Amino acid sequence: MFMSDLGVKPSASPAMAEALAKLAGDPELRKKMGAAGHSRVLHWTPPAAGAICFFSYQYPIDSMDFVDRLIREYSTMIVPGVHFRAERHLRIGFGMEPRILHSGLAAIDRLLTSLD
Repeated sequence: MFMSDLGVKPSASPAMAEALAKLAGDPELRKKMGAAGHSRVLHWTPPAAGAICFFSYQYPIDSMDFVDRLIREYSTMIVPGVHFRAERHLRIGFGMEPRILHSGLAAIDRLLTSLD
């Protein structure tokens, strides 16, 4: 889904925040972000506004090592929680084209699955 599909113009920042909040609450997006398949080890709170999620996870890998593997093995970049003094967290932006977001989330899912 594109922002234009939600009736949001690029210059309409209050509407943009509302549209992004709708995206964050979207069950399909939530499923793609791993909440369905990895719910026992992932936790996230959908943001009220904005295009960034901050996940916590319970896998036995530090966030920097996780992100390094994600970059090396899947050419996908996210931000390790250690940058925010929050180890075992990941910061994921979702304000890009849906095909890019879904590809990145699929890469995260594949890496998480390989850690099981």
